Amino acid sequence: MIDNNSVAENRVPVIEAALRAEELAGLRLATQARAGAMLAITAMIMILQPWPYNAANGGMMLLFAGLGGLHYAVMVRSRSAWPGYLFPSLDVIFYVVMLFVINPAMWPGLRPEVLYFYGSAPFLMVLMATTALSYAVRPLLWFGAFAAAVWLGSLVWMAQQPGTIAIMGQALRGGAAQPPGLHIDIKSVMFVAIPRIVEACYFLLGATVLAVVVWRSRRLVARQAAAMRERTNLARYFSPNMVEELASTDEPLGAVRQQDVAVLFIDIVGFTALSEDLPPEQVIDLLRDFHGRMAATIFAHGGTIDKYLGDGLMATFGTPWPGERDAADALACSVAMENELGQWNEARRDLGLDTVEAGIGIHCGPVVVGDMGGEGALEFAVIGDTVNVAARLEALSRGLGADIVISADLAAAARAQGGAANLDAFQTAPSQTLRNRAQPVDLLCRPRSGLGDVERG
Repeated sequence: MIDNNSVAENRVPVIEAALRAEELAGLRLATQARAGAMLAITAMIMILQPWPYNAANGGMMLLFAGLGGLHYAVMVRSRSAWPGYLFPSLDVIFYVVMLFVINPAMWPGLRPEVLYFYGSAPFLMVLMATTALSYAVRPLLWFGAFAAAVWLGSLVWMAQQPGTIAIMGQALRGGAAQPPGLHIDIKSVMFVAIPRIVEACYFLLGATVLAVVVWRSRRLVARQAAAMRERTNLARYFSPNMVEELASTDEPLGAVRQQDVAVLFIDIVGFTALSEDLPPEQVIDLLRDFHGRMAATIFAHGGTIDKYLGDGLMATFGTPWPGERDAADALACSVAMENELGQWNEARRDLGLDTVEAGIGIHCGPVVVGDMGGEGALEFAVIGDTVNVAARLEALSRGLGADIVISADLAAAARAQGGAANLDAFQTAPSQTLRNRAQPVDLLCRPRSGLGDVERG
């Protein structure tokens, strides 16, 4: 059974919204198509029919166009289903009344049977086809069933009118008058009526075929909306470049491999003292605000958030695939992050809240990257000495009185990639021998505001 409101469509607001938008867009297109068709028919009527009959019939065509416009206006303002059933019904009723009541009244001596017997059904087929543009399955099926019922009902009604049998006899004889004594049996009557019955079947079959097409189109729209929803959900947990990579492939993000990456760590300075007197809700709000601002800055510079670390986070530049400006982007991002913190602190001071300071450490070099974990829970991991060094540089920012600490390797790479301008505020710091590392690391750091020069090594 065809159902245009599947369980998935009903339960997922984004899919409902997408289908609603497509229905309205389709109905708008149907309204425009109907208006164009009615204007074309009106032009032909004005040319081919004599006055005043052309004016009357042309006006009826314009009323059909207006009926379509009214349908669209009501659907825009209403989320109910009833307009989708009412207006197709009015189309059928209005056309039958115009054909079998109004026209014979205007043309003296014109019998309704003449109009009915000679190809009057295609107009309703056109209206049914435009209804299919609205992406509404059930109203489309209703149109076909209602049109078939009215069409057959009008056949029964006319068959009961005086003189109808004689008119059928003339139609059967090609328009010649019925000779005296000629018997018109039921088979003759059915011979004339069968084409009308077939037309009613065409309404049913045509509506069913169009409904299947519309149903498949709705499924396609629903799948596209679901894919967009999935991508939106991914974006809540992954960086934009990771979302694109995940959404565009069914495979993992590549085999485990080694590549050069810039790694950035940021952590709130003195978070324990800052949060110990705050209620839990305010602590979470503080972290959400901090993480949100920092994440937006990272994404704006092409970075990827590897993981959140309580009151800090780890970001990488050059994942899942390396770029030409990874080191320069990481350096520019660190400067932008501290600027964002400065603006945030101004707003916090205006509210009487404590300011938030953070330390940043950045290093670049070879890392091991790839999917790790089981099939049910994969994680794209970045591991290696470069990661460890970046984490320890961030920890050194407190003792050095700096807000950003970078390795000389990162500075050299950023300078080579056109990021020298962001190094102007950095000063050389004493080389540091890090835990589990034999060779000391040459450093540069940017002094925290108000702390003076950093001791030179």
